[in-house]
Amino acid sequence: FYLEGVHGLYLDFPLEIDDFPENNYEELIIGVDDSSPYSWIEEIYPPEPDGENGWYISDVLVTICAEDPEIQPGIPGSGIRGIIVQLNGGSSQFFPGDCITIIIIDLDVGDIVIEYWAVDNVGNKGPHNEFTIDMDQTEPDISLDYKVTGGNKDKGWKFTFTATAIDALSGMDRVEFYLN
Repeated sequence: FYLEGVHGLYLDFPLEIDDFPENNYEELIIGVDDSSPYSWIEEIYPPEPDGENGWYISDVLVTICAEDPEIQPGIPGSGIRGIIVQLNGGSSQFFPGDCITIIIIDLDVGDIVIEYWAVDNVGNKGPHNEFTIDMDQTEPDISLDYKVTGGNKDKGWKFTFTATAIDALSGMDRVEFYLN
């Protein structure tokens, strides 16, 4: 059966000397599913980056769902076996079920590319989808130096403070520090 759909196979083996001729008939229903399943992002939490300038600073929960289309109107496909997820082109991981939730934690790489696709119960693979999360959960390196640049003990001292901050992933937007 090479065409997608539901097919019937009817077998009838009449035997003239059979004492019980009703057991010579067999009816089989065969479904052929050639359709690719599809998958989508159901939810990302937090829904928007919780850091500044489009960066996530917390773990991100991603819910991915999949569906196998009908092979004929009213006739379901084979169903979803699971969803495959791959992070940053690394090894892929299979998750059983038609809806999964994964937690993306900081990998200290900045841009995290999440690729995912569904697989149905007969092995059809859906199209690969991908999206990128900018994540930086590493605190920047900060040093604060000061030196006395003038003044005296009667009128007060003049200090110069120098703050140096470095962030290897998301970069520095600004440096703030407060006195008193």
